[in-house]
Amino acid sequence: MYSDKPYVLIYQEYKNRYWVYDKEPYLLYYKVPLIVNTSRKLSDKSDMVITKEKYQAAKALVPAHEVFDRFKIPEYITGVFTDIWYKCQGYMDTDHVSLEEILELMQHNWLKEFELLVFKRNYDTDMLFLNHSLTYILDQTEEEGRRICIQNIIERNINQENQDENETV
Repeated sequence: MYSDKPYVLIYQEYKNRYWVYDKEPYLLYYKVPLIVNTSRKLSDKSDMVITKEKYQAAKALVPAHEVFDRFKIPEYITGVFTDIWYKCQGYMDTDHVSLEEILELMQHNWLKEFELLVFKRNYDTDMLFLNHSLTYILDQTEEEGRRICIQNIIERNINQENQDENETV
């Protein structure tokens, strides 16, 4: 059944934050899936899970653009993620997704939540995003023993990061 509710919500999102979308128009492309899913939840329709295939299809619709430095994931987050990725790589299945694809997906997720992650950034939101992103590494294997090894590596590295952060404060 047709509903114009998502379109109204998208227009309201633009109207409320027009200065952001006028300055960086492509950000609305990242916001539309969240708005549509919110609309479906409000109308009691099941939420669509965004799989890798659906993400690739949606990404094909988004015009190519350069993400401005202001909207990029901070380098220390991608650095920690990349470091843990390489430490866990030996435990991942051989058909795992490439690091470049995961970093691209992380950037996409960072932009989808730009009000929180970009404009209201703090250490807690950064760690929340990093912890969420690290689940992608866990998802790259199906064997339980390997998942436990990966989880241990992730926890050790995150604890080390937290200790380093506390020492600098």
